[in-house]
Amino acid sequence: MAELKLSVEEAFDRARLECERGNLELGRKIYAQLAQVLPDHHKLKSRAQDRLSALGSPRLSMQQKRGLMDLQSAGKVEEALAEAKALAKAYPEDWFIHDVLASMLWKSGEPEKALACLDRAIELNSGNADSYANRGLLLQQLGRFEEALASFDRVLELDPKHVDALANRAVILHMSARFDGNAPAEAVYLV
Repeated sequence: MAELKLSVEEAFDRARLECERGNLELGRKIYAQLAQVLPDHHKLKSRAQDRLSALGSPRLSMQQKRGLMDLQSAGKVEEALAEAKALAKAYPEDWFIHDVLASMLWKSGEPEKALACLDRAIELNSGNADSYANRGLLLQQLGRFEEALASFDRVLELDPKHVDALANRAVILHMSARFDGNAPAEAVYLV
């Protein structure tokens, strides 16, 4: 098979296009080759290295995500959990798999492991309000109300209209006022 030769700019364009198409491995490979072959003094070498760094480690493909969701939907809980654990190990920098694994662990009765996975998902993607909301719910279930409130507060910083966070935060404040007899100034009472 004939080797395809591209100019440096064509190679950058091809790598970008492959990444946009979801072919991150090929895009990463092209950027890595560019970073390797360009002269050290060449500013394009730096550009290739920057793009390579921005891609980080591999991410789950849509096909892998769908396969995992299909296992869950089919009620194959143990198989889905085993697959999620394997994917989290294979893709340690992918926030999505840690978020999904947290949900599975929580449902399987392993809340502390679920919390660790949620913390990892948040570490990798601190702008995801739903991960913080799930963290708040889990902490609420564990009776760690102050931490739950902090998680719900973070959700509301990211998404001020997040209905679940508003409701769950109100429940915690209502319950704390009911049991201590001292309602916080910001308590919301549900009718």
